Parts: sequence; structure tokens; C-alpha cells
Amino acid sequence: MICKVSSYVALMTKRRYHSTRGPATATGSVTSTLLLARSAQAS
Repeated sequence: MICKVSSYVALMTKRRYHSTRGPATATGSVTSTLLLARSAQAS
């Protein structure tokens, strides 16, 4: 669980670093919300 969360945070940080422009950032935030909900269900 903890390692999954840390890898998820690392992935989100990397994605946010790469996509600093508008539509990509919006898509990234929606994707991160969905992934967070899915990981919460999985745990």
C-alpha cells in the first residue's frame, strides 16, 4: 500500500513536471483523481 502510494506520487510529480500547459494539466488532474479513487478502492 505505502509503496504503491509513493510510486503514485512519483508518477504524478513526473507527469505534472512534463505537462505544465493548460489542456494537458487539466487532463492530468482528472486522471490523477481517477487513479487516486481506484487505488483507494484497491487498498
